[in-house]
Amino acid sequence: MTRLFRIGPGEASLLGPLEQRIMDVLWKADQFVAVSEVVAALDSGPTPSPSYSAVKAVLLNLVEKGLVRQRSAGRAKQYRPTAGRDEFERGVVDAVVTPLLRSHRSPLLAHLADELVDDEESMAQFEALIASRRAERSKHE
Repeated sequence: MTRLFRIGPGEASLLGPLEQRIMDVLWKADQFVAVSEVVAALDSGPTPSPSYSAVKAVLLNLVEKGLVRQRSAGRAKQYRPTAGRDEFERGVVDAVVTPLLRSHRSPLLAHLADELVDDEESMAQFEALIASRRAERSKHE
């Protein structure tokens, strides 16, 4: 079962708060980085920095989850995300929405309509996405 964590008001993620902070550092770096570099980047943030051992433990957990790759660099280990932020976020949405579409399609669609109806910009964006998908589908038929 998919496990969601609360990140902030109205936000949910498949990552815990420290995992999210570490992934943010890795996505921003866009290259392999050592634990010490992750700790240094977290030190420059607004919230207290976790210890080196805590960051290392979380990175190993992220490797086990398949979200981060690890490589040796001499005696040290370096880490890099297995997917970009956009691909990860799409996967999170897919993990949550696909089962809902299968088992609760009508309530899910009604909820989306209710959420978007008062936001003209979002409603226009959603309608444009639907039109675009229909056009793509028509090309392939």
